[in-house]
Amino acid sequence: MRLPSLKQLAPYGVAVLSVALATVVRLGLNQLIGESAPLLLIFAIVVILTSWFGGFWPGLVSIILSLLTIDYFFFTPKYSIFHYDSRLDQIRAILFGIFGIL
Repeated sequence: MRLPSLKQLAPYGVAVLSVALATVVRLGLNQLIGESAPLLLIFAIVVILTSWFGGFWPGLVSIILSLLTIDYFFFTPKYSIFHYDSRLDQIRAILFGIFGIL
């Protein structure tokens, strides 16, 4: 069985680390300026840069991780996955996934 090389795995590492960094930055912004800051903008930039660096599959990984992170940490009720109090949050999550793939 052939193991993937570091060069093949690097874009996926960039995807995971960039989403983690965006999450830390966004949580820091929550404490400074509250929840009024544009939520999806930071994660959209992460998806764009990851897709540019790594291609389609690492970009898809960053979309999935971003959706899970946004849903868990920022959409109400917090700390739950795919359970929305607001219809707007559900629409935002769906549109983020669609536009991320495009």
